Amino acid sequence: MTNKHALVFHRLSKPDEDNLIFIRIRARNEVVEATGEGYTSAESLREFADELDVFPRHIPSSSAFSAQCGSCEVVIELETLDGSGHVGIKVSIQESTTPRSNTATLWLTTNPHALMGLSQQLRKVADLSSDIADLPS
Repeated sequence: MTNKHALVFHRLSKPDEDNLIFIRIRARNEVVEATGEGYTSAESLREFADELDVFPRHIPSSSAFSAQCGSCEVVIELETLDGSGHVGIKVSIQESTTPRSNTATLWLTTNPHALMGLSQQLRKVADLSSDIADLPS
């Protein structure tokens, strides 16, 4: 699984009448790869990008991003791992369909510099000037 991106946001639609965009989020580490899709707003993407800019100096009380579509939900949470600036990203993808449910949770480790690059790319996705934002492995 080398030379792939650890976390990818792919915008699949332009904003609809409710100003929501449909995105696909793919996460992978050395053990697990999972993909989920859901609706979010451009504003939510910008707010998450803002949180990435200040991380890990100051962790907002709600350092999370989520997207939902029907029975599928993707949640991304941030956590400072140590004093050296390493950052943990917890990605949870759940699809609940009766009577079965599929869930994947994986952890990624990165650094503030990589998060700042992801932040800039997420703003471009939110502004519709790009379709993809990614965090390298």
